[in-house]
Amino acid sequence: MSTQWDDRFEQVLRRNLPDLPAEDALLPEADLMDLGLDSMGMISLLMDLETEYGVRIPESELTFEAFASVAGLWAVVGSVTSAA
Repeated sequence: MSTQWDDRFEQVLRRNLPDLPAEDALLPEADLMDLGLDSMGMISLLMDLETEYGVRIPESELTFEAFASVAGLWAVVGSVTSAA
């Protein structure tokens, strides 16, 4: 899975990462927790991604690793959207 995500993914992440300045690049290795994502934010982010892409992300994909970095979350979203 490529770490090059689409614009929709980045827009959803930026809306849900309160500590990511608008002028900063969103890097694949960026730690989502360091960018302000907390447990409630994870739920909101998940719902936003499912709505944006019109998919349901299986519970089996909702791991700590999936939410650890931008690239990890994109891998999950990319695999679900390519299967849809």
